[in-house]
Amino acid sequence: MPHIALDIAFASAGLAVFLFFVALFSVALVRRDNTIADIGWGIGGIIAAMAVLWQRDGVSLLQAIITTLVAAWGVRLSLHIWLRSRGKGEDRRYRDLRRRWGSHWIAHSFLQVFLPQAIALVIVAAPVIYVNAHGKAPFGLFAFVGLGIWFFGFVWETVADHQLVRFKRLPGNKGRIMTTGLWKYSRHPNYFGELGMWWGLYVMALSVSGAWPTAVGPLLLTYLIVRVTGIPPLEQCFASNPEYLAYQEKTNALIPWFSSR
Repeated sequence: MPHIALDIAFASAGLAVFLFFVALFSVALVRRDNTIADIGWGIGGIIAAMAVLWQRDGVSLLQAIITTLVAAWGVRLSLHIWLRSRGKGEDRRYRDLRRRWGSHWIAHSFLQVFLPQAIALVIVAAPVIYVNAHGKAPFGLFAFVGLGIWFFGFVWETVADHQLVRFKRLPGNKGRIMTTGLWKYSRHPNYFGELGMWWGLYVMALSVSGAWPTAVGPLLLTYLIVRVTGIPPLEQCFASNPEYLAYQEKTNALIPWFSSR
């Protein structure tokens, strides 16, 4: 199983993801709903991994497992976001942006929503692309450790999402803040699980020589979640909610810990 040149591997993944997001953008134009960019994020990760893997004559155990993990992550996440948004129209964030962009909303949608997500996704998937481009990808100690981290993150995020969905389904909880279950230990346990999965994939990638620079992937995702598109917009939505402010004072934002009194 010879190497696939890294420039070819990343170019292949980049082109495949770009074309996928162009297709999503076309659907968004017809439906006038940019929420599909979020729904497609998980599937885009699978496409990035497969765009490299399909070029191989043979697949190692590490390549097969890491691609399967990405597929499990992508299907679950895309399905969760689709079910959550079904019948609710465009996400409030995108509605606000559409109003702000006015008559130029089409160009802004592509240049500020779909294209950045496509670029970011290829960077985030760097550890997986690197592994799938490598000829000799041994399943060593790093792979076992990373696999454990990934499974922890997957279970943590899945449970957190399920708890929140179940909480919101109860009529008496409308307008209230989820502060039980995993949400008792951090305000965004789903994001904690998401980061756990991608850092786990990075640790798995360290089984392959020279993979350490691919840390740029989980580092970028961590930055986006903590500083840009993840936690900040959600916190801002509840900035005037007294119940959330009290919750904020005693509960960590991301890393789970016992609530302070």
